[in-house]
Amino acid sequence: MSVTGDLLEQIRCPYCGSPVELERALPSDRREAEHGILRCACYRYPLMNGIAVLQQDVLPRPGSVRRSVEFLEDGDPESAIGSALDVERKKSTRMMLTGLERFGPGFARDFVGRHKRRFERQVVFDTSLDLRGALTHLRPRAYSDYLYCRYANPSLHAAIPVMLLLKDLYPDVAPSGSRKGGHVLDLACGLGHASFLLRRLFPALPLIAADYDFTNLYLAKRFFIPDVPCFCFDVQIGTPFPENFFEGVFSLDSFHSIQAKVTAVRQLKEAVRSDGVWLFPHLHNARIEHPVPGVPLEPDDYLSRLDLPKARLFPEAKILEEFLREDAFDLTKESTEAELAASPDLSLVGTGNGDLWRRHDGLLGHLMRAKGDLAVNPVYRIERAGDVLHLRMQWPNQSLERECELAKTYMPAQVDLETAFLDRLASGRTTQQDDSRVSDLLRTFVLVHLPRSCAEFTCGPARRPDCGNG
Repeated sequence: MSVTGDLLEQIRCPYCGSPVELERALPSDRREAEHGILRCACYRYPLMNGIAVLQQDVLPRPGSVRRSVEFLEDGDPESAIGSALDVERKKSTRMMLTGLERFGPGFARDFVGRHKRRFERQVVFDTSLDLRGALTHLRPRAYSDYLYCRYANPSLHAAIPVMLLLKDLYPDVAPSGSRKGGHVLDLACGLGHASFLLRRLFPALPLIAADYDFTNLYLAKRFFIPDVPCFCFDVQIGTPFPENFFEGVFSLDSFHSIQAKVTAVRQLKEAVRSDGVWLFPHLHNARIEHPVPGVPLEPDDYLSRLDLPKARLFPEAKILEEFLREDAFDLTKESTEAELAASPDLSLVGTGNGDLWRRHDGLLGHLMRAKGDLAVNPVYRIERAGDVLHLRMQWPNQSLERECELAKTYMPAQVDLETAFLDRLASGRTTQQDDSRVSDLLRTFVLVHLPRSCAEFTCGPARRPDCGNG
């Protein structure tokens, strides 16, 4: 879904506050414009692949917003997207291009430009690329591994009970509209793992995904959430959304990286209803050292500085433990100051909706309702032996394995799955015994919710017949 139509009529420029309109739409086979130029009173923004990039350049530079607009003016969306992507060249290629400078800076610059455009077009429009292939081209190796194996990380596992708090606002009914009708913002959505799961768990949820990084949004739109409106903007500057637009804000593993947190929350409060829900799973604790800390706060400061409605912090490890052992998330339990101070990672829940502050049971049952998009967790290497798939946990690097050490306490190192069982799951003809097994595989994150192009083996109708070696 592109950021056009009724949604475009409601948004405002984050900088000047004036309405944003579609100045020009490039020809498309779709009913909605995928590529075009947006304008407000102060600036012109690119619309690329359905993503509204509402950012302004501080200085002209390669890959700038203005450069993308220029390509769109020329009717060249390929170059516009390619220019905006943060392409990570291989070391050997960089060395080769550096060597060309001996023929003169102009020659090297022209060669680099041609090489870059050709490479970008291959990545942007190569429909045969799966997620792994696209990540290899567009992200540094360590970050690529982290994103591909995101579902092996306890930070995402512990966020699922927090995410499921939305079940009371968006019950599992026909997608004719939610109980209250308000949107939910997935802020700093990254690659879209959480957004994808939110859409599968709550078909009635009108979701909007946002991130500061266009490359993240491009990959999310391409592989995870093609039907979700996406915005690229800096929440520290402002938001493009009107007052009372959101029923809730969800932001996983990101808010500790935002520098102007108080300003960002102030901007968001204008767009969130007074009884809205604020869900910030995985916040770094400034009292505990982290390999990649961001700019975290101490527990007391998260509560006092952000000043969210009736906010409460929970130790992330306790949320995960309660989910794994009791299939529940009890919001009536208050953590002590000592427990919060000793917790490396925290989750914040805030809302003026009093009905939410209770014990929430049966969370796995909600995951089971979305079992149509199940896949083998990408952290497992898959080998086929006749009618059985042998799954073996295999981490792409030691750094990620150390980060996810906790996952090895509840995720099995080896699992065998019969293809007949997976066929029944794919066709929707599971037995009661099958469903009990699926529930256990979901609880241990052997099976996870992923699109078909994002995993080695999926249980949907178009799952791959030959798994190879993973």
